[in-house]
Amino acid sequence: MALVAAVAATALGLALLESGFGFGTPGSGPEKPAAKVRPVDEDTAQDKARATGTKVEVTALRDESSTTYANPDGTFTLTTHAQPIRARNADGQWQDIDTSLVATEQGWTTTASPTPVTFSSGGPGNSGDTGGAVKSGLRQAGYASARQATYSGPQQAAYTAAGDDNESGTGSTEEDPATPTIPSTWSDLVTLTTGGHDLTVSWPGALPEPVITDAQALYRDVLPDVDLLLTARDTGFSHVLIVHTPEAAAAEALTELTYRLTSPDLTFQIDPATDTVTAHTSDGTEVAVSPTPLMWDSAGTPDVTIGDDPEPTDENTGSPEADPSASASEESDEETITESENDEAVTPEETNPDNGSTSATASPDTSTGDDTETGSETASAEPASFTRAAPAGLSTTDTLALQGLAGPVPGTHAATAQALLTDGAYLTVRADTKLLTAAGTTYPVFIDPSVSGVTDAWTTAYKRYPSSSFFDGANYNTGTTEARVGYESDTWGTARSFFRLKLNKKIKGATVRSATVKVRETHSWSCSARQVELWHTGGISSSTTWNNQPSWKDLITEKSFAHGWKSSSCPDADVDFNIKSLAQSAADGGWTSFTIGLRANSASGSGAETDPYTWKKFSAEGDHAPDLSITYLRAPNTPTNLAITAGTCDTSASPYINIGKQTTITLSAKATDPDGDLASLYFEYWRTGYSSTTKVTATKPAATATGAASWAIAGTKFTNGYDYSWRVRAEDDDGTDSGWAPTTGDDVCRFTYNTSIPTTPGAVSTVFPEDLKPDGSSGNGSVWSTETFGTTGAFTFTTTDTDVVKYAYSFNATTYANYVCASSSGTTGGPTASCSTVITSKTVTGKPTLAGPNVLYIKAYDAAGNASNAKKYVFYVTPKAVPDGAADYTGDQIPDFAAIRSTGKLYIESISNTGTYVASTPTTHDEGTLLTDATSIGHWWNGTSTYALITHNGDFAPGDGITDFVVRTPDGGLYLYPGDGYGGTDVSQRQEIQLPSNAPDPATLTDIKSMGDANGDEQPELLAISGDALWIFSGYSGGSFATATQLSASSWSGRDLVTLADFNSDDTIDLLYRTAAGNLWLRHSAASTTGTDWTTLASSAASLDGDSAYATGGFLTTTYPYLYGSPGMTSTDLPDIWAITPAGLLYRLDGTATGISATTYTGKTLTVGAIG
Repeated sequence: MALVAAVAATALGLALLESGFGFGTPGSGPEKPAAKVRPVDEDTAQDKARATGTKVEVTALRDESSTTYANPDGTFTLTTHAQPIRARNADGQWQDIDTSLVATEQGWTTTASPTPVTFSSGGPGNSGDTGGAVKSGLRQAGYASARQATYSGPQQAAYTAAGDDNESGTGSTEEDPATPTIPSTWSDLVTLTTGGHDLTVSWPGALPEPVITDAQALYRDVLPDVDLLLTARDTGFSHVLIVHTPEAAAAEALTELTYRLTSPDLTFQIDPATDTVTAHTSDGTEVAVSPTPLMWDSAGTPDVTIGDDPEPTDENTGSPEADPSASASEESDEETITESENDEAVTPEETNPDNGSTSATASPDTSTGDDTETGSETASAEPASFTRAAPAGLSTTDTLALQGLAGPVPGTHAATAQALLTDGAYLTVRADTKLLTAAGTTYPVFIDPSVSGVTDAWTTAYKRYPSSSFFDGANYNTGTTEARVGYESDTWGTARSFFRLKLNKKIKGATVRSATVKVRETHSWSCSARQVELWHTGGISSSTTWNNQPSWKDLITEKSFAHGWKSSSCPDADVDFNIKSLAQSAADGGWTSFTIGLRANSASGSGAETDPYTWKKFSAEGDHAPDLSITYLRAPNTPTNLAITAGTCDTSASPYINIGKQTTITLSAKATDPDGDLASLYFEYWRTGYSSTTKVTATKPAATATGAASWAIAGTKFTNGYDYSWRVRAEDDDGTDSGWAPTTGDDVCRFTYNTSIPTTPGAVSTVFPEDLKPDGSSGNGSVWSTETFGTTGAFTFTTTDTDVVKYAYSFNATTYANYVCASSSGTTGGPTASCSTVITSKTVTGKPTLAGPNVLYIKAYDAAGNASNAKKYVFYVTPKAVPDGAADYTGDQIPDFAAIRSTGKLYIESISNTGTYVASTPTTHDEGTLLTDATSIGHWWNGTSTYALITHNGDFAPGDGITDFVVRTPDGGLYLYPGDGYGGTDVSQRQEIQLPSNAPDPATLTDIKSMGDANGDEQPELLAISGDALWIFSGYSGGSFATATQLSASSWSGRDLVTLADFNSDDTIDLLYRTAAGNLWLRHSAASTTGTDWTTLASSAASLDGDSAYATGGFLTTTYPYLYGSPGMTSTDLPDIWAITPAGLLYRLDGTATGISATTYTGKTLTVGAIG
């Protein structure tokens, strides 16, 4: 007897390849919406909710599977589903999932799906490796093939197959032959896209034109008397072969049916234990899965809960005596599914089925799971007599109405099939011969290898099939959209189900008010309630099976119920589980997801996993998929900017900073609250080592505008020579606390009280007044200089001490290199300069180094060399009126570039007007305090080896004419860091940039490049690469981009954006990019009526004159890891390029309109982690 075989494939992708894969019938897709709506962020939603008294959706947090609302009481509610509930349509807008198929140039494509699929529109197939098929018309729905109908026989309730019991859990086949023969002709059958990758499954030969019905594509007679049905699902597609006759099953063409798997960037693997095929990215991430292939026949009748309900019988008053289900070694692959219509009518008089007697009324079968022979026939090597559930020669309508297409029902014969993967690209599936040849098999037979992308996930583990995977509900066509729990003696045996629930990052650190998991029970064995346990488990994957379950970590809660047996007595219903404790653990730990497991009572006796009354089904997909609803309050952020009078928070080891001779010692900090209800800062200090007896606390209100608070403590409270510790946390109006600050060292600030050092000096300047409010608190930018940047001004230093002989000072650095004494002064050696004459006040002149915020650091010294604590004099210098030039960050109209050093700090690399490298300056600061490598963490690097993406070439802050930085931070956020026009940026002023809802997650961006104002709308644009796609964000205003446009869906992974500049002198912005092969390509744009038509940068074909080679070879990332294209620096006024080698050698590449004219080593070495 020849074997029948079918496919089990995997799938994924972000977007279809630019070229498509060559088949389909042209057609029009869905209409695009007229306008795009800017996403609503959390603060906006919360303000509106409080104003209107109704909940408001935070559309900026909307994604495929979750929705977040701001509530009028200041809380937020996140509802996340175990499966996607929405997808982006052709215009990039969110809508409900719609898997119905529409005709496109590529084939038949889903309307809106989180994992889009495109089915072939038919064609003759091609030879070689390229696959593909030609366009063709559509077949009419009334088509039917001429089929023979010569096989019939008495229907059997079960069958016995001769031969090996095949206890392994995979399909029974003849002895494996040598490596399968690979066909030479292929037709692309389906392409599925998910997670940024494409995967195509090809059929071995020609394909007929499909008959399209909603989400289904039916290909008639792909082999004699064999139809192929593809169905688009929410997370992938199902593939089922409909084998209409035993002759078709025995045909030689089905002995080995091999499919080809192709992808531009994925590799395929098979798990020999489960026959599960998975697709992986280059870093090993699993992005698609096809679980164990299964097959079943047309025997059996639907579950009694389907259709009209009979009248219920009396309620059960007893419980069956149930034996444990079969062990894995006792279980066979083929099984007969039976289920009594009188499941509930069980009496106390029922007997143990193992003793051979039966009860007077129906009861759940408590068999051990062994196959049961109810007929006298056994399988033979050739077909004997078979039952047909439908006549041969079915029309399309009748074929699509076959009961078995929805999966097995009670009475069905089922088995697993075997999968083989050859050369990592060819998938061969061999069917179970016992099922195909058994006398009781009812035709048609269905063979179903389904495919899903790995998104949100669920799975069921079946003891009946201990080594089979049912990940994401795949297999049995559309029949496994229900999860199973408990013990069912006649069908699957014992089942447990798992759901992975995704969280958004905003829940990190939140206080959970409530958290509920809701599941819809759709079937129970009776209306007698049985307990279900909800556990926190380990993670699941395509390898999860009964024999490979995740760890059962913690029992969270349990509940007893029964729904879904009869609509008239216990109909389908939702069940809520309280999981507040688990949700709080997730928020505390910053988890991005967690997995729950449902199982019957793990104890013994009634309600245990051996009790058939525990058998339950739950909706796992669609409108009633499980969901998690969390209502939470966001905690205040941990305080920052900790300071003490004339000093900063010292977290180092002893000796600590000295504080002394102060009338009062002031502790200060500031905090923010994402909900906008920050109330106060809570301070505490104590003598180090004596916290239990000397701790003093105070709660100080936080300033509404700044979140700052301070605590002034009389100097008399401290004892000379003692060490002290202090810390602070934030509190909101709801009593929710932040974590303690600081968070480094021993998590406390320390100082030594020392009355022998001078008092902290004072300072005053008329030209550059200190940024103070009338009450003496920080003005936070409210006071600006009367003169513009570049002006020299006078500063007067003062002290109340009588033994001060010298002041040392410095601008925007703590070197204190400058000094002034009674009769001398200098610009170097300030701390060590020798002075002896007592002074009280001295005036010096200086020129601030930055526009915007500046800090003048001053110390007083006595004759013994003791230094006071530093006075930090913060003042703001008014920028000059001339706007910055292109890529100019220092205000000199000459392009600069920035480099993040490998140790974390950001430096501005200044250039002369002849293109000569001038200097490196670390000018980023936090309210005047220059960032160190450590304090740069979170801004420019993550503290180890992950660096930010940076770009500067546009005025993003509102209309000040100053170049700003756009930064994709190491944690995946997108921020604006405002420039000050002279090389500085205050990181405390950064602002998160919101992207439209159709934009990719900023965390997925691999390159960004500011375009300046390219299209003439007086707003800067941003070009970005995400995965394999090229995007442009435009319409920037008020912290958000109005529009995100995907210029290209493919080919951009592995490329670098070198520069955006005008190469051909036509006043439009052109694109220079680097390929993975080390070539530089130039793409000229075309003009629009107002500037650059950036859509002409989408592809070579769309550009002005096609891509041209700017530099061929020599620019591999191993040669020049870092390239930065700058507007013209040399006399040609054409863009030039800065290049850095792995050793840090800095080169300037002089550009022309068509290529590089010269390469010059600057003599400088820069060890960097990123440039831009």
